[in-house]
Amino acid sequence: MGLHPGDMGISLGTSDTVFLTLDQFDCCLEGHIFISPTDPEKFMGMLCFKNGSLVRDRMRGSLTWEEVSQHLKKTSPGNNGNIGFYFDKHEILPNVPAGVYRFGASGTEVKKFDPATEIRAVWEHQCLGKRFYAEKLGFKSREGRLILTGGASNNSDIQQMLADVFDKDVLVCDTREAAALGGAVRAIKAPCRIRTGDLLIRRSDALSTRPMGHCEGVAARG
Repeated sequence: MGLHPGDMGISLGTSDTVFLTLDQFDCCLEGHIFISPTDPEKFMGMLCFKNGSLVRDRMRGSLTWEEVSQHLKKTSPGNNGNIGFYFDKHEILPNVPAGVYRFGASGTEVKKFDPATEIRAVWEHQCLGKRFYAEKLGFKSREGRLILTGGASNNSDIQQMLADVFDKDVLVCDTREAAALGGAVRAIKAPCRIRTGDLLIRRSDALSTRPMGHCEGVAARG
């Protein structure tokens, strides 16, 4: 994805995958660490989450994305203390069997949420889980950008929530064929050693999402 130092990439598909550049190798039992494919002096961390759009689409049901947005507007970040964990398939991170677990503000398990609380619980669970495991893998930088790709990357609500959770500006890849483009970038970079990161992202300010608490005049801000 052409990540610069401090950047993080997230592919939002049937499953979700997080990529980040690391300066050093720290042993970790969760996730994967490789030599960076574009910088032999650095490492690349990768986190895989099986239940990505698989869960998002099921929980959305017959709702349109506009109706999902309206539900999210009925709740505030933090979901009034309600939290859920949604695994349609046996999950990779964390390594747990399929199941849905909901907890109210008091910390006690509940059987169901109202629709607006449920939608936010799904989104927040997935975004916070990525931040949690990225930090365990070695993510520390508050600098850099969050670069999204995959089918769900164009959803402005997901963009905004990830921007808030990671406290990073969010940009979206200009193509949904990021894997093929990544292979082409590696082919260019290997012999030429050129800086290629900016080839992959849209530069329009209208497609840049910033953390709500750290900027003014952002269209997504209420």
